[in-house]
Amino acid sequence: MLAVVLSLSGSAVATKTPKIQLLEIGEFHGGEVNARTGEWWLGLFPEGNGYALRQSTISIERVFDLIIDEDEASGEKTGKKVTVNHESEPVFLIKGADMLRPGPVVTVFREEKNLVNGTMVNLKLNGKRYQLKVLSQDPERKDYLVQNTKLVLTMGGTSQTLISLKQHDDAGWSLFWAGDIDKDGKLDLYLDLSNHYNVSSRKLLLSSQAPKGKLVKELATFTTTGC
Repeated sequence: MLAVVLSLSGSAVATKTPKIQLLEIGEFHGGEVNARTGEWWLGLFPEGNGYALRQSTISIERVFDLIIDEDEASGEKTGKKVTVNHESEPVFLIKGADMLRPGPVVTVFREEKNLVNGTMVNLKLNGKRYQLKVLSQDPERKDYLVQNTKLVLTMGGTSQTLISLKQHDDAGWSLFWAGDIDKDGKLDLYLDLSNHYNVSSRKLLLSSQAPKGKLVKELATFTTTGC
């Protein structure tokens, strides 16, 4: 399946829709959303004191895009607003991930944590201790990412670099959720690992898909741009 994406310059670019798609609710540039109203997506929703994967129907509404659309009075609406038929907001939505099933999801972290220079996040799941660390040649903690930096996940004697940037344009990384969404007893992560201040690159990383010697593997990405 091919989708036509409008770049910020207005030019059309044909891209192939991935089998597994990741999405969030909100308003986005039209070309960033390939979903359609009425489709069923799995959403990670808050439920009681925890979280659960639940089937939900999404709705896509055309809206005025402040960046691309030139005249609101003309009725031009190239943006897309994503909503779901659920009373709470999902952490994310996913479609085509056959390894995931509806039901309660063990969650060990749920907030927006900026991953800046020197950050270390300790996570514990099923008696195993994980560390998510931002490493660089600068030993001082700062409230931003320095150049030549990387994000490393460790557990026991295993260490995996999730992203490494020698140079970036004021990139920002964040951790949004951690737990066991694929029910294999190991840690899964939902993060934003962008390389540019004006780009969001949300990624779902699953342990069950990791090759031998690795802790996680990227399952899907939802990339959006700002202005």
